[in-house]
Amino acid sequence: MFNQRVKLIVASILFLGGIPTLVQAEQDAVLEEIVVTATKRGSQALQDIPTSITALGEDTLANMGAVSIDDVTRTIAALDVVDVGPGQKQYLIRGINAEGESTVGVLIDNIPLIGGGDSSRRAGTNMPDFDLFDMERVEVLRGPQGTLYGQNSVAGVLRYVTNKPDFSGTEARVQAGGSTFSSGDSSWDLKAMVNTVLSEDVALRGVLSYRDNGGYIDNLPLGTEDINSFERLNARLTLAWNVSDNSKLTLQYIHQTIDQDGRNSHQPFDWSESVGPPFMYAADGSFIGSTFILPAAGELKNNTPINEPYKEDSNTFALTFESSLDWGDLTVALSQMERDQEVALDSSTPWLLHNRFQSTGQCLFVTGNCAFGPPFGSRDGKPTVPPIPPFVLFASPATIISPTGLVYLEQEQSQDTFNFEARVATDFDGPLNAVFGLFYNKRNTDLDFSRVWPGDPVTGNPIRDPNFLMLDRFSEITTTQRAVFGELYYQIAENVELTAGVRAFDTEQDLDQTLIVPFLANPAIGGPPGRSQFGEDVSDEIFKLGIAWQATDDVLLYASSTEGFRNGGVNNQVVPVIPPLYSPDKTKNLEIGAKTSWLDGRLKANLAVYQIDWEDLQIGVNFTDQFGGLVNAGGDIAEIDGFEIEILFAVTDQLVLGINYADIDARLTANTADAIPTDLLDAVEAPRGTDGDSLLGSPEHSGSMFGQLDFTMNGMEAYIRADIQFQSQVKNNNYHPDRNQPSRSYELINVNFGIRQDEHWSYTFYVRNVMDEIADLAIFNNFQQNNRTTPAAPRSFGFTVNYDM
Repeated sequence: MFNQRVKLIVASILFLGGIPTLVQAEQDAVLEEIVVTATKRGSQALQDIPTSITALGEDTLANMGAVSIDDVTRTIAALDVVDVGPGQKQYLIRGINAEGESTVGVLIDNIPLIGGGDSSRRAGTNMPDFDLFDMERVEVLRGPQGTLYGQNSVAGVLRYVTNKPDFSGTEARVQAGGSTFSSGDSSWDLKAMVNTVLSEDVALRGVLSYRDNGGYIDNLPLGTEDINSFERLNARLTLAWNVSDNSKLTLQYIHQTIDQDGRNSHQPFDWSESVGPPFMYAADGSFIGSTFILPAAGELKNNTPINEPYKEDSNTFALTFESSLDWGDLTVALSQMERDQEVALDSSTPWLLHNRFQSTGQCLFVTGNCAFGPPFGSRDGKPTVPPIPPFVLFASPATIISPTGLVYLEQEQSQDTFNFEARVATDFDGPLNAVFGLFYNKRNTDLDFSRVWPGDPVTGNPIRDPNFLMLDRFSEITTTQRAVFGELYYQIAENVELTAGVRAFDTEQDLDQTLIVPFLANPAIGGPPGRSQFGEDVSDEIFKLGIAWQATDDVLLYASSTEGFRNGGVNNQVVPVIPPLYSPDKTKNLEIGAKTSWLDGRLKANLAVYQIDWEDLQIGVNFTDQFGGLVNAGGDIAEIDGFEIEILFAVTDQLVLGINYADIDARLTANTADAIPTDLLDAVEAPRGTDGDSLLGSPEHSGSMFGQLDFTMNGMEAYIRADIQFQSQVKNNNYHPDRNQPSRSYELINVNFGIRQDEHWSYTFYVRNVMDEIADLAIFNNFQQNNRTTPAAPRSFGFTVNYDM
């Protein structure tokens, strides 16, 4: 597979070499050079960096009409996002996906961001996202980036880069807009930016954006419409102080609040689930079984009987000191992020099973009795079976079951993260240069409470009756990481550079949890109330090797071996059989690529081919039908092979075309049950992943195409741009074959038309999802989430008005 992709890259380069003979060059049509800072070596032209990286600048984001990161996924090759709503993202690069912490490192400027899941299995969910107004660019580095970026970069890095204060003078911009969905509510937003120079050495930039986003999903049981509407407020304030001629201090404050009425999910597929023992009987001895069925609600319809609002409030403070020395650049970055979330989830489906045991007289067929129910004897000569724990415990009178049959899970979560990094990037005249630094991160992830109440079937809200409180717990996970890192760059010839990098890190993680009311208020099921503490300390190293050859002024070829890692950690022991600890996992990547420019800069074509092995993969397993944790598979049990192609072509000085394409084969290379430690197999529901299964949520093909035409209309500058995003079917959304619901392939088309009236006024009109396709962006299917599918937003028509002062 890897050799085939090598041949493809070589053939593609040879093909591109023939383009100049096919196309007549226009000297005035040249693509703009994009400069990025993602390598931590200062500003570098994108085409000069020997790694697979894409950046979208401010003008491109505006011309696309991009409001948030989900508007640009798939526009960037091999980037995808699982989107439950604003502030609730899970990012994927190159199809690398698993339960646990995020596989993608996410930053805004120098500030690392973290997720907010309620357990170790969901720690990579609920990742923050930001409004893209006045954003300088978005950078995506594909492939493991562990030496420079550390934890959670096993798949790559996504980086928001904000506009900084401008010392050239005062400027301001105001933007207002509105839109309406073809089926759903309307939306509107108001945004503003002000940049001012306070003194010769001090400048200030403030950004404020507010969006009231209409919903388009209706809840059938509750009779409510447009449940996924939300409001979001973003504020950024940045102060830049030129301390001296060669030193600058930047202070930042970032605030975000989100208030969403309900989750971005509908249920277009039928659902059935067999859970619990198969030999269940009613009181009269008739066979019942253990299959539960829920019919599809329909497109953009939801059959969840519980309200699921989401609220977020976050505040981030950051300080960055930069100094240009005679021999290089010094950067010291500190940040403190505090993020609070309120999450609600319908947990009613498991209680159907619990109620079956306790409330209706249905139970296990056992010798002499039916658990705690009426006595039975043997029947039709069939052998009787003993009670099977923990199912018989559900029938105990000590077990509290929802009197309404509905269950409302509410949680308050908070994350508090302090980050420090000091690094130096040298700029020697000789052949040897380096980036090296120190890193420290301390993160507290608090589950301030997790409570399970009965749900009100009329309102969908919790019934906070302490007599029916089915779970009450809180926990604090503290993660401390220290690291030293460095990369050396040696010019062995005028056009050949070698790279060697290492990161040595130590991660300490501790859990302090208190169980107040055990699961179902039954200590035999959920464990005894009380406090427990445990932790783990792990040290390791990861490495990087690379070579880059500037074959010509317009052709850069490279090969690299890189590594990335995710932290090990601790599991919340909701039930006592869950093991407390799991270890880090690691990806190792072999990659070759080419960055090329043709036709005097009118055509740029970048290609990369790679093979990634995933070592000691963290796998989520269930210790009951509802609760589980992370364990490590032994050895390399996942492999990701693929390639990416990005082509940008200025056909004329007015017409630009682009295409990107990602081919991904992300799969298991062993049966997950065979890779789980044998001492756990008797205690868990064996994970169902088999050799050859694709990784969860990973498409085989994805990409985008666009065309933008700039022209003059009645003396005014204008443009029209069309973007097409496409993705193949996702075969695997659950390793359990009975629970797997594949995602359908889709194509989404967006069109933007813009006019600049003069130096002050400009207008944009757009249509998103022109074909009104209801695409499956993600599917969650288990006993608690019944084919919960995240759809693409339906067709919308909208406009924006900009005034530049």
